[in-house]
Amino acid sequence: MPPSFDPSKPLAAIRAVAASLGWHGLELWQRVFDDGLVVTWYSTSDRKFFLQINEHPIGQVETYAAAVYADRYGICTGWHRFRLGDGATTAALASWLRRPQFKDRRWRREFQLQHPECCLCRPTPRRCRTARLAGVWPPYFPDDRIPPPVSAVL
Repeated sequence: MPPSFDPSKPLAAIRAVAASLGWHGLELWQRVFDDGLVVTWYSTSDRKFFLQINEHPIGQVETYAAAVYADRYGICTGWHRFRLGDGATTAALASWLRRPQFKDRRWRREFQLQHPECCLCRPTPRRCRTARLAGVWPPYFPDDRIPPPVSAVL
């Protein structure tokens, strides 16, 4: 499915939020369901390490939920809500979604120690794939207020 272009969506503003967190190349994606519902989300292109921002709730252009999926490192930050144009809320996202903390080994280890509920124990590509196929990874949905307890994560 190729990226979409919908001029009614604030792509430039969402890209600015992503850029402030160190993410570039954000694209707008849409899927139209049989009942006519159009779901819009924004994400970077690497399927093993990416930022995703969803309209939350679906169909409006003011509030969003964002998460980082770093499958290659066994990390999923959970969904963090923000309002477009609210600088304080967007700044608060940095501690969860800043790209450099997932690229640098030392920062990644610090994130894993601070947020064990977001991380698989001793991640390997095989463990990540097995957990994903078992339906326990990633364990987060946009309506989740907080990640599940550590015991629920492999």
